[in-house]
Amino acid sequence: ETTPLEIMLNPTRFTGQMVTVHGTLTNLMTRGQMGGPGAVFDVMERGAFVRVLSLTPPPCSPGSEVTVNGRFLTTQSSGGQTLTNVIEAISMSCR
Repeated sequence: ETTPLEIMLNPTRFTGQMVTVHGTLTNLMTRGQMGGPGAVFDVMERGAFVRVLSLTPPPCSPGSEVTVNGRFLTTQSSGGQTLTNVIEAISMSCR
């Protein structure tokens, strides 16, 4: 378990590792808008955020509290874009 701020301060420390973050779901974009299934969104806590790449849309709406478990990567290509400091979601739940 970690926080978006800890990841932002030292992303290389978490590269390739499984992480769990909690925070507010923001900036939800369905991948249909970007070409492909799933969604990209941010998990924000205390002004810091980490981007999440998911094969399925999150089970809650923007502004909800969300917990994401997944693998952290410093770069990930998706839909023709390169995302930086992103978690590939394995599971998500809402509070």
